[in-house]
Amino acid sequence: MMGFRCYRLGLIFFNIIYLIIGFVLILCPIYSKVAEVFTSWSIVGGTIACGVFIMLVAAAGIYGAVKHHQIILFFFMAIMFLLFIILFSVSVAALSISSNQQREVLGHAWESVSNKTKGEVQSAGDCCGFNDTLKNNSRDHPSCSELPCCKSKKYTCSECSTCYGYLEENGLDTLKEAVGGIGLFFSFTMFLGIYLAFRYRHLKDPRANPSAFL
Repeated sequence: MMGFRCYRLGLIFFNIIYLIIGFVLILCPIYSKVAEVFTSWSIVGGTIACGVFIMLVAAAGIYGAVKHHQIILFFFMAIMFLLFIILFSVSVAALSISSNQQREVLGHAWESVSNKTKGEVQSAGDCCGFNDTLKNNSRDHPSCSELPCCKSKKYTCSECSTCYGYLEENGLDTLKEAVGGIGLFFSFTMFLGIYLAFRYRHLKDPRANPSAFL
């Protein structure tokens, strides 16, 4: 009976932590939107959607743990396993990516975002454009003309620092390693959640009929 209770409490505590993580993922983009740090709905909405999804999975895990519900626990394990594979793969890729690959990936991301988001990034970093090697990456983008670096050069931004150069100067490699390390940490916590759910799912509930096989 103690083993059953320990696994149940451990699974509930595990999912409460992920409920908090999901709640933080929802609050942070809302704060950035209110504070006008980043106002792009694609970024804000995507982060909020991730937070809501994590909270739903965690809530299902808590319900399955409390009720010892076999079907919900099974789907909880399946979803957590998929998330583990995705997060582990992304974390390993982030840690092993080369500088050239890093520049190329970030460059494609830069070209896909809206001009409004580009302007917000350029304003935050006082930089103009992403990288000189990108196609259609005019250093005289309209949003650049309001930046201090461009104003000091009479509205010509060709000598301003690029945003990729700004990131390199401000610890992009350290940030990459931190993101990869944090991702690996959370991927292994997901594996722990899968293990707890698996062991708990195959234990007999002492409150149920002793002859019942679960």
